[in-house]
Amino acid sequence: RSAHNSCNSRTLAHLGQTLHDAGPAQATPQETMQALAKGYVNFAVDNLNLWSSIFNHRLPKESDVPDGNQLELAVLIEETINPLSKMQPDLNAEKLRKRAQTLFASVQGVVQMSIYGRFVGTPSELLEGEVEALVEAMTRGSHLAKTTQGDASQ
Repeated sequence: RSAHNSCNSRTLAHLGQTLHDAGPAQATPQETMQALAKGYVNFAVDNLNLWSSIFNHRLPKESDVPDGNQLELAVLIEETINPLSKMQPDLNAEKLRKRAQTLFASVQGVVQMSIYGRFVGTPSELLEGEVEALVEAMTRGSHLAKTTQGDASQ
């Protein structure tokens, strides 16, 4: 295992613990989602070099993400599945995982664009509020959302 993979493994474990600890015990699913997003933003901003090493490292073309890192990344997605399952109980496990990945990727993209000051990136002083608005938009009324034909839970 390379030093880079070991560092990423420790960073992913730290991020996973940060997200796990982020949600208040007696929170609604929406409050939990907001706490997870805020925890993610704060982790990225406070640990910029470590966070960047995870999400900006390019593997050689013939290489796969190491199994350990895949499992650790999956833990990050798992943190969003529980509150999402309460907001969208009609989704089967596969669709729920995909929805959680989409939500995670959306937050990740906004954070990355902001941190690196991309043209469309959110100014850093507005990042937390904009991520909050994104999560709100993606989860508001989600229990009322109709599933598309491809989202049927059967």
